[in-house]
Order: sequence, then structure tokens, then C-alpha cells
Amino acid sequence: MGRKLNIALLTCEYLPKMGGWSTYTFNLALALKRRGHNLMILAPRYPESRSSANVKELGGLNVIRVFKPPTMKLKRDLYYAFLSLPKVFNLPLSEVDLIHVTAEYVSGFIGSILSCKKPFIITSYGTYSMPKSLWEKVLLKWIFNRSFKIIAISEYTAREIVKRVCIDASKITIIPGGVDTSLFNVTINGNIVRGRLNIKDKPVLLSVGRLVPRKGFEFSLKAFKKVLEKFPSAVYIIIGDGPQREHLHNLARELGISHSVMFLGSIDRHLLPYYYAACDLFLLTPQRIGDHYEGLGLVYLEAAACGKPLVGTRTGGASEAIINGINGFIVEPKDIEGIAKAVINLLEDENLRRTMGERGYKRIKETLEWDRIAERVEKLYYEALER
Repeated sequence: MGRKLNIALLTCEYLPKMGGWSTYTFNLALALKRRGHNLMILAPRYPESRSSANVKELGGLNVIRVFKPPTMKLKRDLYYAFLSLPKVFNLPLSEVDLIHVTAEYVSGFIGSILSCKKPFIITSYGTYSMPKSLWEKVLLKWIFNRSFKIIAISEYTAREIVKRVCIDASKITIIPGGVDTSLFNVTINGNIVRGRLNIKDKPVLLSVGRLVPRKGFEFSLKAFKKVLEKFPSAVYIIIGDGPQREHLHNLARELGISHSVMFLGSIDRHLLPYYYAACDLFLLTPQRIGDHYEGLGLVYLEAAACGKPLVGTRTGGASEAIINGINGFIVEPKDIEGIAKAVINLLEDENLRRTMGERGYKRIKETLEWDRIAERVEKLYYEALER
């Protein structure tokens, strides 16, 4: 480990809003702090949040908040960028060693402006990283080229950046997101959730994700109908919210399986481990829709950290989170028969579930804990400062 660094993290999504960017930024910051570095986070203040403009927040992290309106996506982002600039230029840049942007476009634009003064690294996640128009491609290519390095969270995301944004592959380093194993681990008792939901002795499937088309919930529900033919007492728990909520509720009713499906909506992140612990297997079957795809699938890693076998689809970076036949099964997107068969195979074989769960947990502990991820990111920081 080298000298202690002063790091500015810039993001356009952060707690209390839940999402990939929020989770990544918060956990990376905590892990870097544990390694002795000083963090300064520039993040949105949401209308519903009472966070002050500059406070010590969860984990003792120093967060500078900038108001971000909830609607009008393009105008919202421009407004956020405009309000961020005075905060950015008031940062004690003389004390900052480097800048790490953990969300593209708006925060990346700000980081690019500051790159003339400090080294600049950017993390790219996946579906939201890819340009949808020519001007977005031009902007993103400019941002990426201004950075010292691009961290891609999966090999798939790295290939998409090279293909879609025309960036040289040598500029990209693949470092996945990590898992907080103090929160997600095999010691958690799932009987608490099973008792509360009155599903103590039933086979339980679990999905966690935003209710949007690319997550493929309609295929999971259709596959679950076939699972019920073999395991009529099985229960399918879906955690998350989104624009497809009503459609998926209606689909469950149309399929005649609503009595066995529990839509729990969004829940507090600190309660999630209990639901992972309560399930027999974790199921998420994303599909690629145009430019929208699964960059990696952090929820797969969280479930694996809780010792659960996984079932997913061969799309985006999801097939990197699941090693087929080792910690779970990978099937083709939209393959309802294949999804159902993978789930049934696991429900029929307790030893297989246990073995796959143990392998998944071991992989997380050996390579994907946040402290290990932070060590790899830290190495990039030192390389940037030595250039």
C-alpha cells in the first residue's frame, strides 16, 4: 500500500436512492476509507431527502450535496451539472490527489473539465453507459478520452465500450463491483423472513431488481408456472419496483399463479440479506432490449455471498457473474422451458443447491469482497499519479 490519498468521487446517483451507481460508490468509498484514504463525495440531494449540503453521512463519509430535481431527465441532468459547477470549483483541489467519476455523462463531463488539473478515472457500468444518439457518442468519447483509465465492471461492458464508443481497449481495465460480506454472508438466518411470510417449509425462489422489461420478469413468471406443476407449494418472491409493476401483477393473475407470487416492492437494503437467506435459489432472467442490457448483475453476487445457487440468462455481464454448472445455471434469454428446467433441477437436488452455493460463496470471499476490489482500484490510482 502506498501513501494515503485524497480522492474526490463524483456521482449523479447516491444514497438514499438505491441503484447500481449508489451501491458501487458508497461501498467503494467505505472500502477505500478502510484502506486509510480520505474521500470527498459530490452527490445529488433529492427533494425527499433532508440531507444537508455538506455533512458526515452514513459510514462517516464526507458528502457534498447538490440539489437534483426528480423529473425532466435531460433538463434535470443539465440543471444538476449547472448547480454542481460552483461546488466543484470550490473543492479544495490543491488537496485532492485525483478524481474518480462513478457515473457517466453529467459527472463524467465535470470530471473531464477538472482533468486538466487532476488525474481522472471513470467507472462504466453497462446499459446506461452506452450512447443512444450521435451527440451522446461524441460527448462520451470525449469524456472517456480525457480520463486516465476506464474501469468496466465486466468484460461484456468493456467490449461494448470498444464497439459502440470507439475507445481503444488498452484504455480499459476490467474491475467488477464487489460485495459487502459484512452485510451479505452465509451466517444470516432466513427463518425470520420465512416465518413472517408464512412460507416456512416451502420451496422459495427469489428475484431482486427494478421492474423493467430488460430484467425479463415476464419470462421468470411464465417459467415459474411450469415450476408449480412440479412443486405446487413453491413460492416466488419478487423484490423491486418500477414501471412494469402493474403489468407483472396482471400477468401473474392471467397465468393463474398470483397465489404463489409475492410482489414485495422496494425494501430497505439492510433487510435484503434476510430475503436472500430465506430463498432456496436466486433467479433473474434479463434480456437485451436495444441498447439496454445487464452490465454485470450485482444482485447475483449478493445472492452468491449468502450461499445461494443462481439461475440467469446469457446476456450482458450476467454470464460473468454466473459460472455455468459451478455456482448456478445459465440459460438463453426468453427460454421459458430452459429457465423452468434449471429451477426444477435445483429444487429437486438439495446437495446440488448446497454445493453450488458453497462454490459461489467461496468465489466471493476469494475475489469479490469490496476490500479486494478497492485494492485493485487503488492500484490504478497510483498508476495515474505516476504517469
